[in-house]
Amino acid sequence: MVRIFTTLIVLIISQSILPAQVRFFIDYNARTTEYTVSMMPERTWRPPFNKTATGQVTIKATTGQFFIKDIKSYVEDTNWVPSGRVTAPVESPDYDYVFFRLKTPGLAEMPFKAFKPVKLFTFTLQSNCAREVMLVSNVYDAFMPPNSRNINIGNSLGVLGANGEAYSGNVSNLPIFCPWAEAPAAKEVAVGDSKIIAPIATENALVAEKLLYPNPTINEVQVTLDWKGTSGQKSILVYNGMGQVALEFQQDLQEGANKFTLNLSKLDNGIYNFFLVDDQQNLDLGKVIKIK
Repeated sequence: MVRIFTTLIVLIISQSILPAQVRFFIDYNARTTEYTVSMMPERTWRPPFNKTATGQVTIKATTGQFFIKDIKSYVEDTNWVPSGRVTAPVESPDYDYVFFRLKTPGLAEMPFKAFKPVKLFTFTLQSNCAREVMLVSNVYDAFMPPNSRNINIGNSLGVLGANGEAYSGNVSNLPIFCPWAEAPAAKEVAVGDSKIIAPIATENALVAEKLLYPNPTINEVQVTLDWKGTSGQKSILVYNGMGQVALEFQQDLQEGANKFTLNLSKLDNGIYNFFLVDDQQNLDLGKVIKIK
């Protein structure tokens, strides 16, 4: 009895101090046009050490081609959801970054068996594929914190058996290439209860000068711009960090100097991207920080 009890104690201690040993990987099925994100445990964690509470996956892809839809989660009691998006940051202007967050009812028991891959979630794109798609490297990616957006990107997985962080890297940091990739044709797709808006390629030749003031702002922002396009009513779209349209305004513009004020009081704190729509082009007006 003493020997059995001692063995159990050793087993519990050994399981609780195992180092972080879970890697992520991504693959693509050209037939179904489906991307799959999986994990590869390099240790076995049995209950209760397989309990998982937090997770983040960050994927980068060729800018303007990576707009997701049809997300499906595969591990019981887990739900992976898009939690943010950064388009062409200055540190990595050729790529867009999309973050996925793990949602659980508390502590989900996930299957961690050494070297047995586990499918976490799948998704498809608004277009057939993106030219390059890859998992972010927490070590080498140019956009890792500290960065110009003051945002925490990267990959993470919180597991009891690892005493916290279990993620230890990617199986591969090489991109998935798709030489026949096309830019998405539609501007809007559904993701769960949300509508993800895909900004079309921006072209600023119609906006000679622009100013958003004050910035940061509490309730209102004044827009000043020198308009070179045709006069008439235009849409002003305000995107949040997930690429969703948070507000939309209709504004009459005249050729030349224009000045108008937009009410942002309905927005939560955060960073918002402003676009002006003209003949199906989204013209980038800049970013505004909303505070209360």
